This record gives sequence, C-alpha cells and structure tokens, in this order.
Amino acid sequence: LMTQLRQMDGVDQATMVWEMSCVGDFLPSDLNPAIQTPSTTDEGKVRGNFQLVFVDQDTFDTLAQSYPISDGQGIAFDGTALFDGRQGKYIWVESLQTTSCSFTLLIPKSLEHCIPQQEVTQSDGKTYFQYLDYTSGVYKDLFVPVEEAYNATPLTIGTVSQDWPFYLQRNNGLTLVYPVSQMDALVGADAQISPSVRMLSQEHEQAAKDIKELMRSHSSMESPRDYVEEEQGQKNLILVIQVFAYGFIALISLVAMTNVFNTISTNVMLRTRDFAMLQSVGMTKREMRRMLGFECILYGTRALILGLPVSCVVTWLTWGSISYGVETDFRLPWEAMGIAVLGVFLVVGISMIYAMRKIHKDNPIDALKNENL
Repeated sequence: LMTQLRQMDGVDQATMVWEMSCVGDFLPSDLNPAIQTPSTTDEGKVRGNFQLVFVDQDTFDTLAQSYPISDGQGIAFDGTALFDGRQGKYIWVESLQTTSCSFTLLIPKSLEHCIPQQEVTQSDGKTYFQYLDYTSGVYKDLFVPVEEAYNATPLTIGTVSQDWPFYLQRNNGLTLVYPVSQMDALVGADAQISPSVRMLSQEHEQAAKDIKELMRSHSSMESPRDYVEEEQGQKNLILVIQVFAYGFIALISLVAMTNVFNTISTNVMLRTRDFAMLQSVGMTKREMRRMLGFECILYGTRALILGLPVSCVVTWLTWGSISYGVETDFRLPWEAMGIAVLGVFLVVGISMIYAMRKIHKDNPIDALKNENL
C-alpha cells in the first residue's frame, strides 16, 4: 500500500509516521528554563516534554543525508511560534539551548490489566505514578512509586534543526526523529503506536479523491485528511465572521455618528438668537469660534469620562469570560482607545463646524427679529 501511495499521480512525497508524546530528564543547561519542570526521578535534572517520532527507513535515510549524525543518534527539530499573552503576539520559542545533547527517555512501565495515567503527589508529599487497574472488571486507582514506574532509556540528539519537514507538526514543539527500526529498542515491543501516512501534493483535491478510491479498493474505511482544504475552510469562516463583525461595528458607528451630528448641529441652530445677540454686543467671529471650540472639548470630554470606564469594565468582563477557556493576561487595547478618543473629538468638531457655517450665513439682525428661533 505504501508503494502504491508513493507512485500515485499527484503525490510528490509520502512518509509513514509513528508518533507519541514523551517526557524526559534533561540537564538544566540543555533545556529552556521557560518550559522545564523539576524532575521527580533525578534531583540533578529537569523534566521536559517532547514528541518522539519514528519514520520509515527510506525517509530517515534521506533525512540523515542532510545532517551529520552517528549511528543510534536522533535528529531533533526545534522551534515553534507560541502566543504570548503578555506581549499580545506570537513569539518564537526554542526548547533546547544546545545543538546536541544526551538525556533520559522515560516510558511508563506496562503493567498487566493497567492503563498508565499521570504523576500525582499524595498527601504524604511523595510522588506516585497513577494507573487505572481493571483486573477485577472495575477501574480502580493503582499508585506506584515514581522511581519504579518508568523504563529509562538514554537518548542522544546528534543535531538540532529548525528546517521542519512536511510530515512533522511543528506546533508540538521539540520533536525527535528516529527510524522505525529502532522503535522496539527505544519504547518497547509492547508499545501500541498507530502509524499514519503523511503526503505532500500540489494537486491536493485530486490526490485526496484518488487516495480515497485506493483505500476503498483495499476494503478500508479510512479517508484522507486534507490539511489544505481544512485551512482554507478556516480562513473562509474567519472571513465571514470578520465581514459580519466589522459590518456591524461600522453600522453602529454610523448610527452613533449621525445621532451626535444631528444633536450638536440642532443644538447650535436653536441658539441662533443667542449668537446673534452676542454678535450685536461686539463678539467677533474668532471669539465665537473659540467659545464653541471650548464647548466641543467639553462635549467630548464628558462623553469620554462616561464611556471609557464603562468600556474598560466591559473589556474586563469579556476577558474574565474568555480566561475560563484560554489562559491569557488582561491588557487594555490602548491603540483602539486612542483611536476612539480621536474619533469622538473629530465627530464633535465636524458637527460644530457645520453648524457654525450655517449660522454665519445668516444676518444677525434678521436672527434677532425672528421670534421662532
């Protein structure tokens, strides 16, 4: 089947992958302090997570031609973009602080009729490894001292690269690649790791259809997962959400601007007799513009004094709701708030200028005679 997949039209490359999440004990100087935790099995080392990936021999031989490694050494791929809530942006994070190192791979021991779970600290202050024991047909917790729970295997990283091949998922962080021929020696013959085939194709739609037909011919119900199609679907969904969100924001903004414009201009127009009386006693147009400018500042400041605290409270409540699912730091959108402040004074100022121009066109004497104003 693997040979047929590689020979299919439209498939540029194909690799069989066995992947599992692992933990290991590293020297503190080898691992990034931001991701290391104290080791529970060796006081002189720190614990780190990584992905252990086995690939078919042809793929590993091709990969090894590009990197200087010795027999038994693995090739590590490190570096991924992670979102930093404090900075509000994605940053590049590397797990290793060296180009080669040795560490200890820790694989939970396989116990009969037991399912390995995780490390837990009991009330006595000691750390145990938790298993689910279903020997009696009912799941029960079984706690094994952490020193006795792992099979320790020394591993050596021959080289570290940031040039990720297509068949590795860089969002998993540090990933160590070995040939499948070493899988039994490293993780044990009883390890249950399901393989997957990852392919690279320029004509992904046609390749997906052909692969589906091939799988059916082998009486398999497996269907290919088209990452390009999924990514395009996510982008389309985000685009639709953005169109509706920004459209709604634009609509609300226009309604608010129209209300402010009508309210201020109408208020100024209703004061035409007052302005005419001030002009008749000697107020110049410059002094009148200055007076209305101060009123403009007063209107905008009053709106911001009320609006900014309310918006900050709403932002904090929104952050509190989101933080239940995503851990992130609270920060105020200072740039958006600055734009809002400028927008308020801009709308108020334009409304005032519009009303003043209409007033200046009227004769003050006629305005004083008009009893309807």
